[in-house]
Amino acid sequence: MPVRSSVLRLLFIASGVCMTALLTLRGTAVNVLIGLLCSLLLLYWLTYKRRVVEKVTRELSAGRIFFAALFTLIGVYYLTQYSYIKYSMLSGEILDRIGVDIGGHNDKVISIALGVCSLTAVFLVLCWFLPKFYATAKELIGGLDRLERRYWIIASVVMAAAILIIYNLTNVFYGAHDAAGKIIPYDVVYTADSIDQVESNAFLNIGTYENDIRQPLFGLYAAPFALIAMILSKVLFFIPNSYPIMMQIIHVIVMQFAMILLARMMKLQSMDKVFFLLFLSFSYPFLLFMFNIEQYIFAVFWLILFIYSYLFQWGRRDFFFIGAVGSLVTTGILFPLLSQARKLKEWIKDMAVNAFKFLAAATLFGQLPVILETHTEYKGLMAFSGAEVTTLDKWYQYVNFFASCFVWPSAGEDRTTYEHASYQLRIVDSLNMVGLIILVLAVIGFLLHYKDRFAQICMFWLAFSFVILFAVGWGTKENGLILYSFYYSWALFALIFKLANRLLARVEPLKFGVYGLLLGVMAVINIIGIYDLIDFGIRNYPA
Repeated sequence: MPVRSSVLRLLFIASGVCMTALLTLRGTAVNVLIGLLCSLLLLYWLTYKRRVVEKVTRELSAGRIFFAALFTLIGVYYLTQYSYIKYSMLSGEILDRIGVDIGGHNDKVISIALGVCSLTAVFLVLCWFLPKFYATAKELIGGLDRLERRYWIIASVVMAAAILIIYNLTNVFYGAHDAAGKIIPYDVVYTADSIDQVESNAFLNIGTYENDIRQPLFGLYAAPFALIAMILSKVLFFIPNSYPIMMQIIHVIVMQFAMILLARMMKLQSMDKVFFLLFLSFSYPFLLFMFNIEQYIFAVFWLILFIYSYLFQWGRRDFFFIGAVGSLVTTGILFPLLSQARKLKEWIKDMAVNAFKFLAAATLFGQLPVILETHTEYKGLMAFSGAEVTTLDKWYQYVNFFASCFVWPSAGEDRTTYEHASYQLRIVDSLNMVGLIILVLAVIGFLLHYKDRFAQICMFWLAFSFVILFAVGWGTKENGLILYSFYYSWALFALIFKLANRLLARVEPLKFGVYGLLLGVMAVINIIGIYDLIDFGIRNYPA
C-alpha cells in the first residue's frame, strides 16, 4: 500500500471523528462518548473494508474539488460557530470528568480545533455527495416536459417576488421580536417554531435542539439547500434579510417541484395537470408554507421523492427514504415500500441494511446520542399529544383539519393565549361540515381507484393521519393541527382530484368549467386569508 494512501486513510479516520465531535451538540457525556467510539469504528470499516477514500479520490475532477472545497469552507465555518457560540457539549461534562482545562475558553478553542481537523472528512464527504446530488437534480429537472418546466419557472418566479416583498414588510415569518427587541422563538404564526428554526439555523446546524428525535437527520438532508441559500445571501448582501429570503425562495422552488412529481404520479396530462397544480398552489397549506419557514417543507419533498422513486423504480430509493425519515421520523411508516423482495428473509435483510445505513448516517453526523436518548425525549414530546383532550374535541379538530387543507380556517389575531400577539386558530367546538364532506369525498375517490397503487398510498397516508392526529391527538392540546396540513394534504388533494376526473371525464367543457369555478372560489378565500395573516404581521411585527 503506498505511503500517501495510508496517510490519507488515517487522516480521513481522524478527521471523521473530529467531524462527528463537531456536530455532536446534544446528549449526556456517556452517550456522546458512545457516539464518538461508534463513529471511529464505522470510519475504520468504511476506510479499510469499503475503501471509500480510494473510491472518492479516484473520481475527483477540478469542478468537484472546487465546489466541494467551497461548500466545505463555508459549512465548517458556520458549524464551528454553532458549536462554540451556543451548543457545544464537549467543554462541559466530558472535560470536567477527564480534568481538562483550557483557561476558561474551552468552547471556542475546542470547537475551532475540531472545525479545522474535520476539514478533510467534510471535503471527502462532499466530493462523494455533491456529484450524486447534482446528477439527481439534473435528471429530474431535465426530465420535465415543456408544460411542467414553464409552470415551475413561472410559479417559482411569482412566489419568489412575493416573498421578497412580504419579508421586507414584516418579520413575522422569520424574526419576530417584542418591544424590547427580544426574539419570540415560536407560537407567533399558529403554533409554528419557524423563528427558532431560523435563529438556530436548523437547516444547516445538524445538531441544534430543533433537530431532535423527530427529525434527527433534517440538518443533513437540508444542508445542501441551506449552503446554497447561505452563499446567495452573501452575494446579495445588499438585500435586507437575505438569508431567510433565499432560504424561503428555495423552499417554494422545492415545493413546486414536489407538486409536479405528484401530478406525474397521478398520470395527469395537459389541462388536468395544470388545474391540479393550480389547486395545490392556491390551497391554504401551500400559501401558508410559501411564507412561513418550516421543516415540513423539506420533509414533504423527500417523502414525495421516495414515493416517486418507488412507483417509477427510479433513483436511490434507500437514500430518499433515509432523507424522508431523517427529516421527519413518522414517515418511517412507509417502510413497506422500501423493499421489492418477495421472500421474507430477503425483505428482513433489506430492512436491516437500511436501518444500518440510517444509524450509520446518524453516527457519523453526531446524532447518535439523540437516538440513544429517545426515551427521555419521548416523555417530553408527549406533552404535545391529546391525552388531556376529550375524544369529541379531538374529532372536531381532526375534521376541521381536513377543511383547512383546502381553505382558510377560522383564525385571527390572538392577544390572550400568549404574552405576545399571535395569529391562531379559533377554538373548534362543533363539527365542520366542509371538512366532513372533504373526508367522505377522499374515501370515495379511493374506493373508485382502489386498485391504483398511488391511490392506495394516499389512502394509507390519510389513515395514518387519523392515527397521529386523532388517536394520538398530536397537536390537539394546543389547537395547532394546521401546522401538519402540508404534510398530509397532498394525499387528500390527489384522491379528490381523481374522483372529480372520474365523474366529469365524459364532458370536458363541464369539467374545466367546474374546476375553474372551484379554483376561483378557493383562490379568493385563501388569498384573503393569507392577506389577513400578512396584515397581522405588518401591524404587529414590521420588518
